Amino acid sequence: MKRKLKIYLDTSVINFLFADDAPEKKEITIDFFENYLSDYDVYISSIVLAEIDRTTDVEKNKSYIAL
Repeated sequence: MKRKLKIYLDTSVINFLFADDAPEKKEITIDFFENYLSDYDVYISSIVLAEIDRTTDVEKNKSYIAL
């Protein structure tokens, strides 16, 4: 069985999912999440979770949780 590569996602990568001001980066990030993320063992840190938890944008916070 082939082992998956490990990948660490920091907050900036996740934020590109919502980057309306950077549509090319948003599009690439969405494509990665939809088509390639499952190819990896994905890790995030407790710091990333804390940063997400501190967002004041309620809609973004709900979207983050859905990830």
